[in-house]
Amino acid sequence: MTQGSMKLSPRSKMALCQFLRPFKRGDLVLLLDKYGLSTRELEYQLAAPSRPIALRNAILAAPDSQIEGIVQELARRCDSMRTGVNPHDV
Repeated sequence: MTQGSMKLSPRSKMALCQFLRPFKRGDLVLLLDKYGLSTRELEYQLAAPSRPIALRNAILAAPDSQIEGIVQELARRCDSMRTGVNPHDV
């Protein structure tokens, strides 16, 4: 798949948000920042209920080309990335 060829519906972006939700905040900020997504809101959301909203806002505002990079990285590194998830933070 070439860069920029993925077309994601809002529903697909929301599914990505659900997948990323259990990740540690620092890991999320690094991943999103790596692909140029705005992380300012996510960085400063201290309360757990606000974090999914900040994640949603970052993902929905991003162009598909940036989301494509995240999806590809997750596919390549899914096992190693999921080991850092703390199920108690969900």
